[in-house]
Amino acid sequence: MRPAVLRTRARLALAICASILASPLLAQGVPVIDGTNLSQNIMTAIESVAQTLKQIEQYSTQLQQYQNQLQNTMAPAAYIWDQAQTTINRLIAAGLKRLEVTSFVHPKKVPQMADAEDVLAQIDKRPGVTLGGVLKNWGLVFAGNFAGAFTVAVLMAIVFTNGFSTPPDKVGQVIGHIGEGRTLGYAQYGAAGMLTLFVRGVLCNWMVSTGVVGAMISTTVTGKVVAMWMPIMVFFAMVFEHSVVNMFLFPSGLMLGGNFTIMDYLEWNEIPTALGNLVGGLAFTGLAMYATHSRTAPKRNVSVVQKEVPAGV
Repeated sequence: MRPAVLRTRARLALAICASILASPLLAQGVPVIDGTNLSQNIMTAIESVAQTLKQIEQYSTQLQQYQNQLQNTMAPAAYIWDQAQTTINRLIAAGLKRLEVTSFVHPKKVPQMADAEDVLAQIDKRPGVTLGGVLKNWGLVFAGNFAGAFTVAVLMAIVFTNGFSTPPDKVGQVIGHIGEGRTLGYAQYGAAGMLTLFVRGVLCNWMVSTGVVGAMISTTVTGKVVAMWMPIMVFFAMVFEHSVVNMFLFPSGLMLGGNFTIMDYLEWNEIPTALGNLVGGLAFTGLAMYATHSRTAPKRNVSVVQKEVPAGV
């Protein structure tokens, strides 16, 4: 706004000078002011200032409207999402493998992204997510979890044994006995013990995945904490079996003098627990969510036209 006013003032000064220089009396050496020309120039300058101020006011109003839309719009119009969904699905059908469509943020800070889950649910499932890719991802996650859990187990064993120079303290002894009870304790019941171990694994990951989903659908930090805490508390209180937790617990027990072997750990805990976790998370949460919330649109044939670019362009 300030540059426009300065330009208008300069224009007014030039108009006054022009009216004086254009006067016939000035040629005779008599300095006079032509009132008619001066008044016309002043009126033109005033109109220019008024027009500039009006434009500035219109631009300010538009900017304020845009700001209000960004801050107060909780959900964009449905037709906008329909157009966006169509565009996204066409890009995926055309072969695009990576596409950023949303972000999980605080809905009060960025209300336009409050429906991130709905956006993802409306995207068509296209070829590209293969069984081999899923198994590779699971393998990497499993190995990463084991590496982290085993590192913590070694560090804690050092603490409990003063660098492996003394017998385990009371906490270390308890951890060692827990490893015995949750391997050999199942083994003594044979097939019934294996079934119990598997079912505990199923129930455990059902609780864990439920906590993950609850945290995703909550819109507040408190809600996310409570949604995660409740199911996790249940699986700990009910002594369910979780493969990642056991990656820390049983290596720790072996290093702290637990009376069981690595094969006891793998056969009578880790492998059945991992299978139970897989079934619990997939069947009781994953497939249930897919069956109740899947909204995949009909597949469309999208042709990709390649244009030849002339040389030198």
